Amino acid sequence: MLDNNETELIESFYRDLEFGTGGLRGIMGVGTNRMNIYTLGMATQGLCNYLLDQFSDRKEISVAVAHDCRNNSPLFAEITAQICIANGIKAYLFDGLRPTPELSFAIRQLGCQSGVVITASHNPKEYNGYKAYWEDGGQIINPHDVNIINEVKKIKSIGDVKFDGDKEKIITLGEEMDKLYLDEVVRQSINPELIAANPDIKIVYTPIHGTGVKLVPRALKLMGFTSIYNVPEQDVVDGNFPTVISPNPEESAALDMALKKADEVGAMALIYRSYFAFSKNPRINSKGLNGQGATRLVLQGDSNLVLHTAANAPVWSSNTVGSGATELRLNDDGTLALYQGTSAVWSEPSNNNSDGKVQSAQGYRVADR
Repeated sequence: MLDNNETELIESFYRDLEFGTGGLRGIMGVGTNRMNIYTLGMATQGLCNYLLDQFSDRKEISVAVAHDCRNNSPLFAEITAQICIANGIKAYLFDGLRPTPELSFAIRQLGCQSGVVITASHNPKEYNGYKAYWEDGGQIINPHDVNIINEVKKIKSIGDVKFDGDKEKIITLGEEMDKLYLDEVVRQSINPELIAANPDIKIVYTPIHGTGVKLVPRALKLMGFTSIYNVPEQDVVDGNFPTVISPNPEESAALDMALKKADEVGAMALIYRSYFAFSKNPRINSKGLNGQGATRLVLQGDSNLVLHTAANAPVWSSNTVGSGATELRLNDDGTLALYQGTSAVWSEPSNNNSDGKVQSAQGYRVADR
């Protein structure tokens, strides 16, 4: 690196990769400002030190660990579990990649005090990350986030990290936990009667090479859907994300293959990772967008409703950023509404409902993003 790229050398070592409120995230590689087994080790040791302090009155402390499809994720997850073991903390580790919501579920199901998932979400393939969770299954928040950060900062040398945990003591999680999680997912269905009345609605699903391939199609079938179409090329688990420039589903190009499949099979809905898109929506003309070629309505991760053309160009947005909406509902009168819990935070007025008042609705829930 010194001989070939001095800039990269400086970038890799000029500072420490910071453990923030969301954990760690960075480019994988050599250096203190890179995601590697040493920066991950220091973060995990800091987490363990905090757990040992917070739960000192317990006979046993436990942590659940999961990982995504990214390069080095299985290695990072195993090392995280080993460090926990070396610190006298019981460690559960999934036998392969799993979606983050299952890690959250496992923490509560097993009565763990914390959890870790190795993932960099939608970042480019060069990145990886480390997210810490508390005993309630949610990501760490104040005061735990600040306290863990302080514990990590106390670690001044890699020699302070206990890497020597016995792998044989790691408890493997697999199909048994998957089944418990899927059973709970089915129980959380908002309107099973609606599914029962429309089981053959055509749904296209793509994990974009990620963790959803493990459980999403299976969950849809358990809920009663019978016409689920995959995108085979993107079902392949691959941390290089070979079929897309970026694995971020909020970038329209990432959906090209899935949208093509949706057109081929005449699908009404497209699910990508944890996002829903409704294809060929009949209410597009009501927005006066017919001449702009809009063919798809998408509920994005930022809670915005966006109309896209067939070429994935956005032509209209509901501008609901910050609303906290997690559910898109189609009302009986044909209006579309975004909900946060039971409260409507945005509604598209119809010709028969110009004030946008939300009436009884049929819902499609957006999973934890």
